[in-house]
Amino acid sequence: MLKAQVPSLQLYTSCDQQVYITGEDIWVDVSLIGNTGSAKTMRVRLIDRSGMAKAQVEIVPQANGGSAFMTIPENLVSDYYFIDAYVQGIMGSTSLTPIMVINPKAPPINCTSSTPSTPSTPSTPSTPSTPSTSSTSSTLSIQTNKQEYGPREEVKAIISGAELLAQLNATVIREDALSIRMRNIASQTSLTLDHDSNGSIEDEGHIVTVRVMTDAKPVVNFKMSASLKGSRSTLATGTTNEEGIVKFILPVYFGNASLVVTPIDKTSKNPIVEIIGQQTNRHAIAFPCLKLEESMREDIESRIFNSRVNTRFYGDASRAYAIPDRDTSDFYGKPDERFILDEYVRFPNMEEVIAEIIPPLRVKKEEGVPMLQVLNLPTKSFFDAEPLILVDGVPHRNSKEILEADPLLVRAIDIVTRRYYIGEVEFSGIVHFKTYRGDRAQLRLSDQDLITTFRGVQESATVQPPVFSTSNERMPDNRNLLVKEQLNKVDAAGKISLQFNTSDAVGNYRIIIKGKVRDGKDVSAESVIAVR
Repeated sequence: MLKAQVPSLQLYTSCDQQVYITGEDIWVDVSLIGNTGSAKTMRVRLIDRSGMAKAQVEIVPQANGGSAFMTIPENLVSDYYFIDAYVQGIMGSTSLTPIMVINPKAPPINCTSSTPSTPSTPSTPSTPSTPSTSSTSSTLSIQTNKQEYGPREEVKAIISGAELLAQLNATVIREDALSIRMRNIASQTSLTLDHDSNGSIEDEGHIVTVRVMTDAKPVVNFKMSASLKGSRSTLATGTTNEEGIVKFILPVYFGNASLVVTPIDKTSKNPIVEIIGQQTNRHAIAFPCLKLEESMREDIESRIFNSRVNTRFYGDASRAYAIPDRDTSDFYGKPDERFILDEYVRFPNMEEVIAEIIPPLRVKKEEGVPMLQVLNLPTKSFFDAEPLILVDGVPHRNSKEILEADPLLVRAIDIVTRRYYIGEVEFSGIVHFKTYRGDRAQLRLSDQDLITTFRGVQESATVQPPVFSTSNERMPDNRNLLVKEQLNKVDAAGKISLQFNTSDAVGNYRIIIKGKVRDGKDVSAESVIAVR
Protein backbone atom coordinates (compact mmCIF):
# COMPACT_ATOMS: atom_id res chain seq x y z
CA MET A 1 0.00 0.00 0.00
CA LEU A 2 1.23 3.53 -0.79
CA LYS A 3 1.46 5.59 2.37
CA ALA A 4 1.16 9.29 3.10
CA GLN A 5 4.05 11.52 4.09
CA VAL A 6 5.77 11.39 7.47
CA PRO A 7 7.57 14.16 9.41
CA SER A 8 10.06 16.32 7.53
CA LEU A 9 13.80 15.80 7.10
CA GLN A 10 16.89 17.94 7.03
CA LEU A 11 19.54 16.75 4.57
CA TYR A 12 23.12 17.98 4.25
CA THR A 13 25.19 17.19 1.17
CA SER A 14 28.95 17.22 0.68
CA CYS A 15 31.31 15.90 -1.99
CA ASP A 16 34.96 15.04 -2.43
CA GLN A 17 36.05 18.03 -4.55
CA GLN A 18 35.00 21.53 -5.53
CA VAL A 19 35.99 21.42 -9.22
CA TYR A 20 35.33 18.70 -11.80
CA ILE A 21 35.79 17.99 -15.49
CA THR A 22 32.84 16.48 -17.40
CA GLY A 23 33.03 12.69 -17.39
CA GLU A 24 34.52 12.52 -13.87
CA ASP A 25 32.85 10.90 -10.87
CA ILE A 26 31.46 12.98 -8.02
CA TRP A 27 31.65 11.16 -4.67
CA VAL A 28 28.78 12.40 -2.51
CA ASP A 29 27.94 12.03 1.19
CA VAL A 30 24.49 12.84 2.61
CA SER A 31 23.74 13.38 6.30
CA LEU A 32 20.20 13.10 7.63
CA ILE A 33 18.47 14.67 10.60
CA GLY A 34 14.97 13.33 11.04
CA ASN A 35 13.12 10.12 10.37
CA THR A 36 12.93 8.46 6.96
CA GLY A 37 10.26 6.12 8.27
CA SER A 38 9.90 3.04 6.11
CA ALA A 39 11.36 4.63 2.96
CA LYS A 40 13.75 2.25 1.24
CA THR A 41 15.39 4.61 -1.25
CA MET A 42 16.88 8.11 -1.35
CA ARG A 43 17.72 10.14 -4.45
CA VAL A 44 20.94 12.10 -4.92
CA ARG A 45 20.97 14.58 -7.82
CA LEU A 46 23.24 16.92 -9.72
CA ILE A 47 21.09 19.94 -10.63
CA ASP A 48 21.72 23.10 -12.62
CA ARG A 49 20.92 26.66 -11.56
CA SER A 50 17.30 26.23 -12.75
CA GLY A 51 16.83 23.18 -10.51
CA MET A 52 16.77 20.65 -13.37
CA ALA A 53 18.41 17.29 -12.66
CA LYS A 54 21.39 16.52 -14.91
CA ALA A 55 22.39 13.26 -13.18
CA GLN A 56 20.68 11.17 -10.52
CA VAL A 57 21.26 8.00 -8.52
CA GLU A 58 19.24 6.13 -5.92
CA ILE A 59 20.75 4.73 -2.75
CA VAL A 60 19.49 2.96 0.36
CA PRO A 61 19.30 5.51 3.20
CA GLN A 62 20.97 4.58 6.45
CA ALA A 63 20.14 5.92 9.90
CA ASN A 64 22.54 8.81 9.46
CA GLY A 65 22.47 9.30 5.66
CA GLY A 66 24.26 7.59 2.81
CA SER A 67 26.88 7.90 0.10
CA ALA A 68 26.94 7.59 -3.69
CA PHE A 69 28.85 8.54 -6.80
CA MET A 70 27.55 10.24 -9.92
CA THR A 71 29.28 10.50 -13.27
CA ILE A 72 29.06 14.01 -14.71
CA PRO A 73 27.44 13.90 -18.18
CA GLU A 74 29.79 14.78 -21.02
CA ASN A 75 27.28 17.20 -22.57
CA LEU A 76 27.03 19.65 -19.68
CA VAL A 77 28.12 23.22 -20.37
CA SER A 78 30.74 24.75 -18.11
CA ASP A 79 28.94 26.27 -15.12
CA TYR A 80 28.25 25.99 -11.43
CA TYR A 81 26.07 23.03 -10.47
CA PHE A 82 24.67 21.80 -7.15
CA ILE A 83 24.44 18.52 -5.20
CA ASP A 84 20.91 17.85 -3.96
CA ALA A 85 19.21 14.94 -2.16
CA TYR A 86 15.68 14.04 -1.09
CA VAL A 87 13.53 11.12 0.06
CA GLN A 88 10.42 10.63 -2.03
CA GLY A 89 7.20 11.00 -0.08
CA ILE A 90 8.77 12.98 2.77
CA MET A 91 8.95 16.76 3.07
CA GLY A 92 12.48 17.97 3.60
CA SER A 93 14.97 20.78 3.32
CA THR A 94 18.33 20.10 1.71
CA SER A 95 21.55 22.04 2.13
CA LEU A 96 23.03 22.16 -1.38
CA THR A 97 26.72 21.85 -2.22
CA PRO A 98 27.87 24.03 -5.14
CA ILE A 99 30.56 22.73 -7.49
CA MET A 100 32.31 24.01 -10.59
CA VAL A 101 32.04 21.82 -13.70
CA ILE A 102 34.26 22.50 -16.71
CA ASN A 103 33.54 21.09 -20.16
CA PRO A 104 36.52 21.61 -22.53
CA LYS A 105 34.09 21.70 -25.49
CA ALA A 106 31.30 23.85 -23.99
CA PRO A 107 32.25 27.20 -22.42
CA PRO A 108 29.90 28.98 -20.02
CA ILE A 109 26.86 30.67 -21.48
CA ASN A 110 25.59 34.09 -20.47
CA CYS A 111 23.57 33.97 -17.30
CA THR A 112 21.85 36.42 -14.97
CA SER A 113 22.44 36.31 -11.25
CA SER A 114 21.16 38.28 -8.30
CA THR A 115 24.26 37.45 -6.30
CA PRO A 116 27.63 39.18 -6.45
CA SER A 117 29.97 38.20 -9.25
CA THR A 118 32.61 35.57 -8.74
CA PRO A 119 35.55 36.84 -6.69
CA SER A 120 38.83 37.14 -8.49
CA THR A 121 41.10 34.14 -8.65
CA PRO A 122 43.59 34.04 -5.78
CA SER A 123 47.15 33.11 -6.47
CA THR A 124 48.19 29.51 -6.09
CA PRO A 125 49.27 28.93 -2.48
CA SER A 126 52.91 28.43 -1.75
CA THR A 127 54.19 25.38 0.05
CA PRO A 128 53.65 25.83 3.80
CA SER A 129 56.79 26.12 5.89
CA THR A 130 55.35 23.58 8.32
CA PRO A 131 52.49 21.13 7.86
CA SER A 132 49.59 23.54 8.14
CA THR A 133 46.76 22.40 10.38
CA SER A 134 43.51 24.31 10.84
CA SER A 135 40.67 22.71 12.78
CA THR A 136 37.18 23.46 14.00
CA SER A 137 38.05 21.29 16.97
CA SER A 138 40.59 21.99 19.69
CA THR A 139 41.42 18.30 19.88
CA LEU A 140 41.24 16.81 16.37
CA SER A 141 44.54 17.32 14.52
CA ILE A 142 46.62 15.90 11.67
CA GLN A 143 50.37 15.37 11.75
CA THR A 144 52.23 14.16 8.64
CA ASN A 145 55.73 12.64 8.70
CA LYS A 146 57.08 15.47 6.53
CA GLN A 147 56.13 18.49 4.47
CA GLU A 148 57.11 17.67 0.89
CA TYR A 149 56.82 14.42 -1.05
CA GLY A 150 57.79 13.14 -4.43
CA PRO A 151 55.38 11.53 -6.93
CA ARG A 152 54.11 8.10 -5.80
CA GLU A 153 55.74 8.49 -2.40
CA GLU A 154 54.05 7.11 0.69
CA VAL A 155 52.50 9.61 3.07
CA LYS A 156 52.07 8.70 6.73
CA ALA A 157 49.70 10.79 8.80
CA ILE A 158 48.56 10.51 12.41
CA ILE A 159 45.11 11.80 13.33
CA SER A 160 44.82 12.65 17.03
CA GLY A 161 41.82 13.47 19.20
CA ALA A 162 39.46 11.03 17.51
CA GLU A 163 38.55 8.87 20.51
CA LEU A 164 35.13 10.50 21.01
CA LEU A 165 34.25 10.85 17.34
CA ALA A 166 32.10 8.73 15.06
CA GLN A 167 31.66 8.54 11.27
CA LEU A 168 35.27 9.61 10.73
CA ASN A 169 36.09 10.22 7.06
CA ALA A 170 39.32 11.14 5.28
CA THR A 171 39.66 12.94 1.96
CA VAL A 172 42.87 14.00 0.22
CA ILE A 173 42.45 16.21 -2.84
CA ARG A 174 44.73 18.23 -5.09
CA GLU A 175 44.41 21.96 -4.58
CA ASP A 176 44.81 24.75 -7.14
CA ALA A 177 43.52 28.26 -7.74
CA LEU A 178 40.23 26.87 -9.08
CA SER A 179 39.48 24.82 -5.96
CA ILE A 180 40.47 27.72 -3.70
CA ARG A 181 38.12 30.02 -5.62
CA MET A 182 35.31 27.48 -5.37
CA ARG A 183 35.85 26.93 -1.66
CA ASN A 184 35.76 30.70 -1.06
CA ILE A 185 32.51 31.03 -2.98
CA ALA A 186 30.93 28.11 -1.11
CA SER A 187 31.96 29.55 2.26
CA GLN A 188 30.19 32.82 1.42
CA THR A 189 26.90 31.24 0.37
CA SER A 190 24.30 29.08 2.07
CA LEU A 191 21.94 27.33 -0.32
CA THR A 192 18.90 25.28 0.64
CA LEU A 193 16.21 23.66 -1.46
CA ASP A 194 12.85 22.67 0.01
CA HIS A 195 11.24 19.47 -1.23
CA ASP A 196 7.57 18.70 -0.85
CA SER A 197 6.39 15.13 -0.36
CA ASN A 198 6.92 14.34 -4.08
CA GLY A 199 4.32 11.59 -4.17
CA SER A 200 4.22 8.38 -2.17
CA ILE A 201 6.91 6.89 0.04
CA GLU A 202 8.72 4.01 -1.62
CA ASP A 203 8.39 1.81 1.43
CA GLU A 204 8.09 -1.46 -0.49
CA GLY A 205 10.42 -0.70 -3.36
CA HIS A 206 10.52 1.32 -6.57
CA ILE A 207 7.32 2.97 -7.78
CA VAL A 208 6.90 3.01 -11.57
CA THR A 209 3.96 5.06 -12.90
CA VAL A 210 2.58 4.35 -16.37
CA ARG A 211 -0.17 5.95 -18.48
CA VAL A 212 -2.08 3.90 -21.08
CA MET A 213 -3.95 5.69 -23.89
CA THR A 214 -5.88 4.66 -27.02
CA ASP A 215 -7.23 7.17 -29.57
CA ALA A 216 -6.13 9.98 -27.22
CA LYS A 217 -8.38 8.57 -24.48
CA PRO A 218 -7.32 6.80 -21.27
CA VAL A 219 -7.69 3.04 -21.17
CA VAL A 220 -9.65 2.22 -18.01
CA ASN A 221 -9.56 -1.01 -15.94
CA PHE A 222 -6.81 -2.44 -18.10
CA LYS A 223 -4.50 -4.98 -16.46
CA MET A 224 -0.77 -4.50 -17.04
CA SER A 225 2.47 -6.00 -15.78
CA ALA A 226 5.95 -4.54 -15.29
CA SER A 227 9.02 -6.76 -15.27
CA LEU A 228 12.78 -6.38 -15.11
CA LYS A 229 14.84 -8.33 -17.62
CA GLY A 230 17.65 -10.15 -15.88
CA SER A 231 18.84 -13.29 -14.14
CA ARG A 232 16.40 -12.63 -11.30
CA SER A 233 12.77 -12.48 -12.39
CA THR A 234 10.94 -9.46 -10.94
CA LEU A 235 7.28 -8.84 -11.77
CA ALA A 236 4.52 -6.49 -10.60
CA THR A 237 0.93 -6.09 -11.81
CA GLY A 238 -1.67 -3.35 -11.70
CA THR A 239 -4.90 -2.04 -13.20
CA THR A 240 -5.34 1.37 -14.83
CA ASN A 241 -7.63 3.90 -13.15
CA GLU A 242 -10.07 6.30 -14.79
CA GLU A 243 -7.14 8.41 -15.98
CA GLY A 244 -5.45 5.41 -17.60
CA ILE A 245 -2.71 5.46 -14.95
CA VAL A 246 -1.32 2.44 -13.16
CA LYS A 247 1.37 2.30 -10.48
CA PHE A 248 3.68 -0.67 -10.16
CA ILE A 249 5.66 -1.38 -7.00
CA LEU A 250 8.85 -3.29 -7.78
CA PRO A 251 11.09 -4.60 -4.99
CA VAL A 252 14.36 -2.77 -4.38
CA TYR A 253 16.63 -3.66 -7.29
CA PHE A 254 20.38 -3.03 -7.31
CA GLY A 255 22.01 -2.01 -10.57
CA ASN A 256 20.47 -1.23 -13.94
CA ALA A 257 18.13 -3.38 -15.99
CA SER A 258 15.60 -3.23 -18.83
CA LEU A 259 12.07 -2.45 -17.68
CA VAL A 260 9.33 -4.03 -19.80
CA VAL A 261 5.68 -2.99 -19.43
CA THR A 262 3.31 -5.57 -20.93
CA PRO A 263 -0.51 -5.66 -21.32
CA ILE A 264 -2.12 -8.61 -19.57
CA ASP A 265 -5.60 -8.01 -20.97
CA LYS A 266 -5.98 -8.70 -24.66
CA THR A 267 -6.89 -5.83 -26.98
CA SER A 268 -7.16 -5.49 -30.74
CA LYS A 269 -5.60 -2.02 -30.62
CA ASN A 270 -2.05 -1.09 -29.81
CA PRO A 271 -2.32 1.13 -26.74
CA ILE A 272 0.15 3.97 -26.27
CA VAL A 273 2.08 3.22 -23.09
CA GLU A 274 4.32 5.86 -21.54
CA ILE A 275 6.30 6.18 -18.33
CA ILE A 276 5.34 9.17 -16.21
CA GLY A 277 8.44 10.67 -14.65
CA GLN A 278 8.60 11.65 -11.00
CA GLN A 279 7.91 15.37 -10.54
CA THR A 280 10.37 17.17 -8.28
CA ASN A 281 10.78 20.73 -7.13
CA ARG A 282 12.46 23.05 -9.59
CA HIS A 283 13.48 26.43 -8.22
CA ALA A 284 15.89 28.95 -9.69
CA ILE A 285 19.10 29.04 -7.65
CA ALA A 286 20.70 32.46 -7.23
CA PHE A 287 24.43 32.00 -7.69
CA PRO A 288 27.30 33.91 -9.34
CA CYS A 289 27.85 33.44 -13.05
CA LEU A 290 30.88 31.40 -14.05
CA LYS A 291 33.49 33.36 -15.96
CA LEU A 292 36.57 31.54 -17.16
CA GLU A 293 39.59 33.82 -17.36
CA GLU A 294 42.97 33.53 -19.01
CA SER A 295 44.59 33.25 -15.59
CA MET A 296 42.75 29.95 -15.10
CA ARG A 297 44.12 28.34 -18.26
CA GLU A 298 47.03 26.46 -16.69
CA ASP A 299 44.89 24.92 -13.91
CA ILE A 300 42.06 24.05 -16.29
CA GLU A 301 44.40 22.38 -18.78
CA SER A 302 46.09 20.46 -15.97
CA ARG A 303 42.74 19.17 -14.68
CA ILE A 304 41.59 18.20 -18.15
CA PHE A 305 44.82 16.34 -18.80
CA ASN A 306 44.70 14.48 -15.46
CA SER A 307 41.05 13.57 -15.94
CA ARG A 308 41.50 12.23 -19.47
CA VAL A 309 44.59 10.19 -18.51
CA ASN A 310 42.80 8.52 -15.59
CA THR A 311 39.68 7.83 -17.64
CA ARG A 312 41.72 6.40 -20.51
CA PHE A 313 43.86 4.05 -18.43
CA TYR A 314 41.61 3.10 -15.49
CA GLY A 315 37.95 3.93 -16.21
CA ASP A 316 35.62 1.99 -13.92
CA ALA A 317 38.59 0.36 -12.18
CA SER A 318 38.73 3.41 -9.91
CA ARG A 319 35.58 2.15 -8.16
CA ALA A 320 35.50 -0.75 -5.72
CA TYR A 321 32.09 -2.29 -5.03
CA ALA A 322 31.13 -3.99 -1.77
CA ILE A 323 28.34 -6.32 -2.91
CA PRO A 324 26.76 -8.33 -0.08
CA ASP A 325 24.86 -11.57 -0.54
CA ARG A 326 21.30 -10.84 -1.60
CA ASP A 327 18.20 -12.83 -2.44
CA THR A 328 18.53 -13.75 -6.10
CA SER A 329 15.44 -15.95 -6.30
CA ASP A 330 12.64 -15.24 -8.76
CA PHE A 331 9.48 -13.49 -7.59
CA TYR A 332 7.65 -16.83 -7.43
CA GLY A 333 10.29 -18.35 -5.15
CA LYS A 334 11.21 -21.98 -5.64
CA PRO A 335 9.34 -23.45 -8.62
CA ASP A 336 7.33 -26.66 -8.26
CA GLU A 337 9.38 -28.18 -11.08
CA ARG A 338 12.69 -27.13 -12.63
CA PHE A 339 14.07 -28.82 -15.73
CA ILE A 340 17.75 -28.29 -16.58
CA LEU A 341 17.75 -29.21 -20.27
CA ASP A 342 21.42 -30.25 -20.41
CA GLU A 343 20.50 -33.16 -18.12
CA TYR A 344 18.26 -34.62 -20.82
CA VAL A 345 18.51 -35.71 -24.44
CA ARG A 346 18.40 -32.63 -26.63
CA PHE A 347 15.50 -32.54 -29.11
CA PRO A 348 15.43 -30.49 -32.33
CA ASN A 349 12.36 -28.38 -31.53
CA MET A 350 10.63 -26.99 -28.46
CA GLU A 351 7.42 -28.94 -28.92
CA GLU A 352 9.34 -32.23 -28.66
CA VAL A 353 11.22 -30.95 -25.61
CA ILE A 354 7.91 -30.26 -23.88
CA ALA A 355 6.33 -33.57 -24.94
CA GLU A 356 9.31 -35.75 -23.99
CA ILE A 357 10.82 -34.00 -20.96
CA ILE A 358 8.24 -31.78 -19.20
CA PRO A 359 5.16 -33.71 -18.04
CA PRO A 360 3.46 -30.75 -16.23
CA LEU A 361 3.38 -28.75 -19.46
CA ARG A 362 1.57 -29.56 -22.70
CA VAL A 363 0.86 -28.07 -26.11
CA LYS A 364 -2.78 -27.87 -27.17
CA LYS A 365 -4.10 -26.54 -30.44
CA GLU A 366 -7.34 -24.62 -30.70
CA GLU A 367 -8.48 -23.87 -34.24
CA GLY A 368 -4.97 -24.64 -35.40
CA VAL A 369 -3.37 -22.14 -33.01
CA PRO A 370 -1.01 -23.73 -30.45
CA MET A 371 -1.21 -22.80 -26.78
CA LEU A 372 0.59 -23.92 -23.65
CA GLN A 373 -1.21 -25.34 -20.65
CA VAL A 374 0.16 -26.10 -17.18
CA LEU A 375 -0.90 -29.00 -14.98
CA ASN A 376 -2.90 -27.87 -11.95
CA LEU A 377 -1.23 -30.17 -9.47
CA PRO A 378 -3.92 -29.94 -6.72
CA THR A 379 -6.65 -31.10 -9.14
CA LYS A 380 -4.37 -33.31 -11.33
CA SER A 381 -5.83 -31.68 -14.45
CA PHE A 382 -4.52 -29.09 -16.89
CA PHE A 383 -5.66 -25.49 -16.69
CA ASP A 384 -7.89 -24.40 -19.57
CA ALA A 385 -6.27 -20.95 -19.80
CA GLU A 386 -2.67 -20.27 -20.74
CA PRO A 387 -0.18 -19.70 -17.94
CA LEU A 388 2.01 -16.67 -17.37
CA ILE A 389 4.82 -17.34 -19.85
CA LEU A 390 8.16 -15.72 -19.07
CA VAL A 391 11.35 -15.65 -21.11
CA ASP A 392 14.29 -14.41 -19.04
CA GLY A 393 11.87 -12.79 -16.63
CA VAL A 394 9.82 -10.94 -19.27
CA PRO A 395 6.22 -11.97 -20.15
CA HIS A 396 5.73 -13.37 -23.66
CA ARG A 397 2.18 -13.85 -24.93
CA ASN A 398 2.79 -15.64 -28.21
CA SER A 399 3.04 -19.41 -27.63
CA LYS A 400 3.65 -20.06 -31.32
CA GLU A 401 6.86 -18.03 -31.20
CA ILE A 402 7.95 -19.92 -28.09
CA LEU A 403 7.49 -23.25 -29.85
CA GLU A 404 9.47 -22.02 -32.86
CA ALA A 405 12.42 -20.86 -30.74
CA ASP A 406 15.70 -22.78 -30.81
CA PRO A 407 15.69 -25.11 -27.74
CA LEU A 408 19.51 -25.14 -27.74
CA LEU A 409 19.39 -21.53 -26.54
CA VAL A 410 17.32 -22.47 -23.46
CA ARG A 411 19.15 -23.52 -20.32
CA ALA A 412 16.25 -24.32 -17.97
CA ILE A 413 12.45 -24.27 -17.67
CA ASP A 414 10.69 -23.49 -14.37
CA ILE A 415 7.08 -24.59 -13.82
CA VAL A 416 4.66 -23.37 -11.12
CA THR A 417 1.86 -25.98 -11.11
CA ARG A 418 -0.83 -24.04 -9.26
CA ARG A 419 -2.81 -20.84 -9.46
CA TYR A 420 -0.60 -17.85 -8.79
CA TYR A 421 -1.80 -14.43 -7.63
CA ILE A 422 0.06 -11.14 -8.02
CA GLY A 423 -1.97 -8.22 -6.76
CA GLU A 424 -5.39 -8.37 -8.38
CA VAL A 425 -4.24 -10.64 -11.22
CA GLU A 426 -4.58 -14.42 -11.27
CA PHE A 427 -2.44 -16.68 -13.47
CA SER A 428 -3.10 -20.31 -14.42
CA GLY A 429 0.40 -21.39 -13.44
CA ILE A 430 3.77 -20.06 -14.56
CA VAL A 431 6.24 -21.25 -17.21
CA HIS A 432 9.64 -19.56 -17.19
CA PHE A 433 12.13 -20.20 -20.01
CA LYS A 434 15.68 -19.24 -18.96
CA THR A 435 18.27 -18.86 -21.69
CA TYR A 436 22.05 -19.20 -21.50
CA ARG A 437 22.81 -15.65 -22.58
CA GLY A 438 19.83 -13.83 -21.12
CA ASP A 439 18.85 -12.66 -24.62
CA ARG A 440 15.31 -14.11 -24.56
CA ALA A 441 16.33 -16.70 -27.19
CA GLN A 442 16.29 -13.86 -29.73
CA LEU A 443 12.51 -13.48 -29.36
CA ARG A 444 11.21 -9.98 -30.05
CA LEU A 445 8.82 -8.06 -27.84
CA SER A 446 5.39 -7.31 -29.29
CA ASP A 447 4.35 -3.88 -30.55
CA GLN A 448 2.20 -3.46 -27.43
CA ASP A 449 5.17 -3.80 -25.07
CA LEU A 450 7.17 -0.85 -23.80
CA ILE A 451 10.86 -1.30 -22.98
CA THR A 452 13.00 1.31 -21.28
CA THR A 453 16.10 1.55 -19.11
CA PHE A 454 15.51 1.06 -15.40
CA ARG A 455 18.08 2.52 -13.03
CA GLY A 456 17.91 0.78 -9.70
CA VAL A 457 19.70 1.40 -6.43
CA GLN A 458 23.42 1.98 -6.68
CA GLU A 459 25.68 -0.63 -5.14
CA SER A 460 27.84 0.58 -2.28
CA ALA A 461 31.12 1.76 -3.81
CA THR A 462 34.39 3.28 -2.65
CA VAL A 463 37.31 4.97 -4.37
CA GLN A 464 39.90 2.43 -5.52
CA PRO A 465 43.47 3.73 -5.98
CA PRO A 466 45.49 2.08 -8.77
CA VAL A 467 47.49 -0.98 -7.81
CA PHE A 468 50.93 -1.14 -9.41
CA SER A 469 53.23 -4.11 -9.84
CA THR A 470 56.51 -4.58 -11.65
CA SER A 471 54.60 -5.38 -14.84
CA ASN A 472 52.61 -2.12 -14.95
CA GLU A 473 54.59 0.27 -12.75
CA ARG A 474 55.07 2.61 -15.71
CA MET A 475 51.31 3.17 -15.99
CA PRO A 476 50.45 6.86 -15.44
CA ASP A 477 48.79 7.96 -12.21
CA ASN A 478 47.31 11.45 -12.50
CA ARG A 479 44.73 11.36 -9.72
CA ASN A 480 43.51 14.62 -8.22
CA LEU A 481 41.63 12.63 -5.58
CA LEU A 482 44.06 10.47 -3.57
CA VAL A 483 41.88 9.32 -0.66
CA LYS A 484 38.14 9.04 0.01
CA GLU A 485 37.54 6.53 2.78
CA GLN A 486 36.14 5.90 6.23
CA LEU A 487 38.48 5.62 9.21
CA ASN A 488 37.64 3.04 11.84
CA LYS A 489 40.75 1.86 13.70
CA VAL A 490 41.15 4.21 16.66
CA ASP A 491 43.80 3.12 19.17
CA ALA A 492 43.63 3.52 22.94
CA ALA A 493 45.23 6.96 22.72
CA GLY A 494 42.55 8.19 20.29
CA LYS A 495 44.88 8.14 17.29
CA ILE A 496 44.40 6.78 13.78
CA SER A 497 47.05 6.06 11.17
CA LEU A 498 46.36 7.15 7.60
CA GLN A 499 48.68 5.96 4.84
CA PHE A 500 48.44 6.64 1.12
CA ASN A 501 50.61 7.24 -1.92
CA THR A 502 50.82 10.46 -3.85
CA SER A 503 50.14 10.51 -7.60
CA ASP A 504 52.20 11.82 -10.51
CA ALA A 505 50.28 15.13 -10.45
CA VAL A 506 52.46 17.67 -8.65
CA GLY A 507 51.01 20.45 -6.52
CA ASN A 508 49.54 21.01 -3.09
CA TYR A 509 47.13 18.50 -1.55
CA ARG A 510 44.67 19.15 1.25
CA ILE A 511 44.07 16.39 3.83
CA ILE A 512 40.56 16.76 5.28
CA ILE A 513 39.35 14.74 8.28
CA LYS A 514 35.68 14.98 9.27
CA GLY A 515 33.78 13.34 12.09
CA LYS A 516 30.83 13.74 14.42
CA VAL A 517 30.54 13.97 18.18
CA ARG A 518 27.69 12.27 19.99
CA ASP A 519 25.36 15.28 19.73
CA GLY A 520 25.69 15.14 15.95
CA LYS A 521 27.90 18.22 15.65
CA ASP A 522 30.44 18.13 12.83
CA VAL A 523 34.14 18.27 13.71
CA SER A 524 36.92 18.62 11.14
CA ALA A 525 40.64 19.20 10.74
CA GLU A 526 42.76 19.99 7.68
CA SER A 527 46.40 19.88 6.69
CA VAL A 528 48.25 20.72 3.47
CA ILE A 529 51.17 18.81 1.96
CA ALA A 530 53.10 19.39 -1.24
CA VAL A 531 54.09 17.02 -4.05
CA ARG A 532 57.11 18.25 -6.02
